[in-house]
Amino acid sequence: MRLLLLLVLSCVILTAKAQDTLSLFKCYQMAEAAHPLGLQKAELEEINNLNKKIITSSYLPQINLNGQATYQSDVVSIDLDIPTFEFPTPPLDQYKISLDVNQMIYDGGLTKRRKDLENNIYQTDLQKVEVDLYQIKDQVNEVFFFILILQENLKLLHLTHEILTNQLESVRSGVINGVLLKSDQYILEAELLKLDQNTEGVELSIESANDILEILSGSDLENKILTPPQVEITFSTAPNRPEHMLFQMQRETLLSSAKLKSTEKMPRLIAFGQFGYGKPGLNILNNEFDTYYMAGLTLSWNLWDWQKIKNERQVYKVQTNVISSQQLAFDRNLEIALTKERSSIEKLEKDIEKDLEIIELQKKILKSVSAQLDNGVITSTEYIAQLNAVKQTYINLNTHQLQLIQAKIQYQTILGDL
Repeated sequence: MRLLLLLVLSCVILTAKAQDTLSLFKCYQMAEAAHPLGLQKAELEEINNLNKKIITSSYLPQINLNGQATYQSDVVSIDLDIPTFEFPTPPLDQYKISLDVNQMIYDGGLTKRRKDLENNIYQTDLQKVEVDLYQIKDQVNEVFFFILILQENLKLLHLTHEILTNQLESVRSGVINGVLLKSDQYILEAELLKLDQNTEGVELSIESANDILEILSGSDLENKILTPPQVEITFSTAPNRPEHMLFQMQRETLLSSAKLKSTEKMPRLIAFGQFGYGKPGLNILNNEFDTYYMAGLTLSWNLWDWQKIKNERQVYKVQTNVISSQQLAFDRNLEIALTKERSSIEKLEKDIEKDLEIIELQKKILKSVSAQLDNGVITSTEYIAQLNAVKQTYINLNTHQLQLIQAKIQYQTILGDL
């Protein structure tokens, strides 16, 4: 019965040894760092910096080199007959090359609004990455606790094997002394083989799950001991998911877009200069190649756009309402998921209480059955049935304890507390 005591102690969830332990939260960090989505952050930052440079360039001088050669069928001529004087006639073939410089002086706040919009787009894209990365927690939770449950079951199988082996030795002694039948020995030996088979299956499942966790974490987890987290939850806490920040950023992006549209009706003031060489120059009556230049200001103001900007701003307003509706639907689904998880937590807590009560009864029964087998009162088949019942009860307890922790973690994951 000393082994039975070991069985009881081992089946309560124990804290893993300090060396080479791996917590669930460390797995989160490793999985997020290893996921390809994490690389997008640096790329998005590079795109943002490049777009800002592009936007800023609108306030830098714009320099263009232009050239033109034409031949026209007619030109302006003055048909007056003045003795000793002949009015010059512009040439039919004309040539010019010029360097044109434009400098934005005032753009109605367009550049600032474009920078604000670009920054909002960048922050929104970053938050989309955060939302996608947060989904990894669900995958890690599933695999992490699956491994923990399998490992606890494996411990139980090993201890059951040890108990059965010791019982087999007792039965063999009984067979030799003529107290028990040879068939009782064979039944126990067959049950040991079944245990070996089950153990191999569980070990393969653990190995496969570990491979998946290594892919998620991007690290070699060999010889790492997974430790179940200690969690305390508060059911009254309001959700704080990364999606909520995304919804807010999407609304701010639409607001920036609407403000940018408003600047399209503002006046634009541009200074310009042109330096050229051509035939003719600015004096069209001079039939020779000549240099020229001019400078000035250009004012542009869109006074009437047939309510184009107003309608576009209305579109942004409707899109903002759509985002608000999406958030309401998201919150509704969150509340449903949280309600289900609360129910699971409460059920598991009650299941664990019942498991502990059943275990106490099963321990007493197994102790009695073991003595009966030693005395030849019952067969090995009856003993094995009771041993399996005890084993299954401990499996249920282990599973429910880990599922309770998993449910609490899942509740926090849904809530956004992790």
